[in-house]
Amino acid sequence: MGKGERSLYNTHLDTFLIVANTGSFSRAAEELYITPSAVIQQINSLEARLRVPLFHRSNKGVTLTKQGLYLKEECVDYIRKGKSIQEKLLSMPDSDVSLTLGTSIREKCRVFYDFWVQFSEIHQDYSVRIMTIDTTFPIHREVDFIESVSTDAAWQGDEHVALVHHQLLAVA
Repeated sequence: MGKGERSLYNTHLDTFLIVANTGSFSRAAEELYITPSAVIQQINSLEARLRVPLFHRSNKGVTLTKQGLYLKEECVDYIRKGKSIQEKLLSMPDSDVSLTLGTSIREKCRVFYDFWVQFSEIHQDYSVRIMTIDTTFPIHREVDFIESVSTDAAWQGDEHVALVHHQLLAVA
């Protein structure tokens, strides 16, 4: 996570893992490009939040407590899952339904746009994504609809092709 970005999980766990792996607040600070006091503050905050000590502190560095060892074992998967969930959430479209329109750059056909303007006024929970296609190759499986004027397209014989407004509109 970059500076200013939000995370699904407490990012002090990242700091905790680096301190646990380096055995030192100072070395963790170097890796994180922050001051040792900032690292100590994050660990103190995490310990207060969890209400358990995570490290034994000495002038030779830090070692994990029993609770710290347990947290270290568990939080790697927890962080990975948190990042995975966040990536999935961020990649989801804002609307409830997303449709992908395949269209050719070489064959200008804009029947779908007029249809979409009228449709989206009624169905505001839909969004559309436009994907460039090559009509000489089979359609990509991500494409829900194809807009083309081509009569010799590779997908022409596909049973999912329908004739709409005297233009071909294929449904994958």
